[in-house]
Amino acid sequence: RYALAHPEATWRICLKYLPGLGAEQQKLEKEVLFTSMQLWENEYTRKNGLGRSNPKDWEASQQLMKELGLIKKTTPIKKLLNLSFIK
Repeated sequence: RYALAHPEATWRICLKYLPGLGAEQQKLEKEVLFTSMQLWENEYTRKNGLGRSNPKDWEASQQLMKELGLIKKTTPIKKLLNLSFIK
């Protein structure tokens, strides 16, 4: 929640753990962080809570990977996704 509400402050915190990162790499990493943050919150997380992941999205991703030949078999989503630690 803090990161989404304070993206610039979050970036400064991240930089503390990335010493020696050149200016061009910093620019790229910041863009990656900010773009990723856009994926953290969506209709599903607004309804079910931040940090939660939609099992149907996992099913769709797994099906796509199977169709593309990246995996040979599907795994029950219950074995892949455990949200019990999220309150």
